[in-house]
Amino acid sequence: MSDEVHSLLLSSAERALFLERLDLPPGIAARLRFAVHLSGCLEVSLPETDLVQLLQALAEVMTIGEDGEMIAAIEGMTERNGMANGEETEDTDEESVLADFPNEVLDQVREFIKAGDFETPEEAFAAVEAFMEAHNSQPVDDFCGLAPVQVYELLNTAWSGPDAVISLSAALTSDDLKDSAMAQNGLRFLQYVSEEGAIRLTARKNMNRKAVLALIRRTEWPRFDRARFEEFHKAPNEEDHLQLNVLRVLLEFANYIKLQKGQLTLTKKGQRCLEQATLGDLQVDLFLQLYTELNLAYLDPLPEYPEVQSTVPFIFFVIHELAAEAIAIDALCERVYLSPVREGFQEAGHPTHDDFALTTRILNPLHDFGLLEQHKGPSVHARLETLQSVKLTPLFKKMIRFHIPDPEVLEKKHS
Repeated sequence: MSDEVHSLLLSSAERALFLERLDLPPGIAARLRFAVHLSGCLEVSLPETDLVQLLQALAEVMTIGEDGEMIAAIEGMTERNGMANGEETEDTDEESVLADFPNEVLDQVREFIKAGDFETPEEAFAAVEAFMEAHNSQPVDDFCGLAPVQVYELLNTAWSGPDAVISLSAALTSDDLKDSAMAQNGLRFLQYVSEEGAIRLTARKNMNRKAVLALIRRTEWPRFDRARFEEFHKAPNEEDHLQLNVLRVLLEFANYIKLQKGQLTLTKKGQRCLEQATLGDLQVDLFLQLYTELNLAYLDPLPEYPEVQSTVPFIFFVIHELAAEAIAIDALCERVYLSPVREGFQEAGHPTHDDFALTTRILNPLHDFGLLEQHKGPSVHARLETLQSVKLTPLFKKMIRFHIPDPEVLEKKHS
């Protein structure tokens, strides 16, 4: 790429939008801030490398097509400049242009760039947009065989209704749910409240210690050593036992119990569950509350990482596709996270939190619901065994179902 410097004319409003909404390298941002006022506009001088990066960022905005104010600013900028320098795209360093494209389509994009003869920004933006529209309908290996438009649908469609892409079946038998600690312990919890009557709460709205100890001894949890717990917690509070605490919160969210006037009691729904033994409904209700209402960051001491929760449907799909046979946690961790999730870990300065968050927020709860088998083994970093691999149980595919339309159908839907 040449060292030639190019000039762009921007309005003050356009510059402000580009600085506010584009993720630009510090050098380019600085050049925009120190633009020269010229004939009612701002003149920005950019080396060719910086110009390519700026145009790439603008092309991405046009491709997404959601920020109308930015699109109008880009169109105004391109009309004003007309790419008078002319040569910007002819000698473009293709590796820079391709940096953000998925790996599996790099070869196609290279050929596309080489074959292009773009004289104006409008032509370049239109060509990129057309290419990306075609790309959005093609399966991507990084997306476990889904096309980008299908991933979008998976992440932005409700879990119920006629158009649901992911749905949960409550048509589950007692035998199906025999290994679901959440469903079985949820039923035991409701039985205890029914037997004891109203449970007195503490000032912090938690159950009193007598009820906590009774429920700890009545329930059975994976990854929980009751004898060891009682050795270190002679008078346990509810929050000392995370799984029990989460179960109580989910039962409340799902309206099986209610907290009223300093006491915990059954609701009509909770009583009906006991009378009719609707264990499948209980399983699905608790699962929905966990992944759509509870903040998953509650399950561990990590930073918030909201991107993990917002991409749960995609994570479930990848697990569904890859864990029919036992899969190592490291291998699974490489596939379940979309780019914004990994960027969240990087921006927080903790890229190694990826497998921790996967375990605490996804794999352990799925295990508690009887949807995954867990296999542990020795760790090179600790004396205790650690989670090595997971595998779907038959319950996973019976309960969690995916109905992902063909890309062509989705393109028509969103056009």
